[in-house]
Amino acid sequence: MLWSFSPCLSAAQDPRWGRTYESFSSENGMVAELGASYTRGLIDGGLLPCAKHFFADGNVLYGTGENSEGEKRLIDRGDARLSEAEIQDLLKVYQAQIDAGVKTIMISHSSVNGIKMHANEKYISILKKDMGFQGFIVSDWNSIHNIPGDNLKDQTITAVNAGIDMLMEDSNFENCRKYIVDAVNEGKISMDRVNDAVSRILTVKRKWEL
Repeated sequence: MLWSFSPCLSAAQDPRWGRTYESFSSENGMVAELGASYTRGLIDGGLLPCAKHFFADGNVLYGTGENSEGEKRLIDRGDARLSEAEIQDLLKVYQAQIDAGVKTIMISHSSVNGIKMHANEKYISILKKDMGFQGFIVSDWNSIHNIPGDNLKDQTITAVNAGIDMLMEDSNFENCRKYIVDAVNEGKISMDRVNDAVSRILTVKRKWEL
């Protein structure tokens, strides 16, 4: 496998979060430094890194966890309630990844200030337009199923329009493909958005021979 779903850039703040073990540190500066070194090491070894999970999954608050897949979570996939200064500090971790050459970024299951990251066009757009990210954005495992929308078609449209380029779907991938085609024909997803996603994915696949 040439594509590695790492490094994990969570800066866990609450040890009750079950994914704390994935964090390099609770300090963003150390996460940025070690994460960038990890990414450069993978690239030097011929592997394609995937920085995750964009962003603030380690900052979620206890009691805000997502209820999904038949589970009631107390903190996992919860909401990070952050000031603008805190957000900018977390974005610096991903800027270090982009500068280190990362070409794929995975979106977080969690929310920032009440907005699910898989539907958060504002910050995905910042990655692409302001931070110089030239690679592609991938969803986390089936995570578009937990964003606002009356059905999976609505959720697919929301996620794609938010800037997610590739969907990690274990069993609904054919349905999602059809929903994207239908949405383009219905004018709910623009061809510019599709062309952006396709060009990003194919550029990375061609370079890395995926």
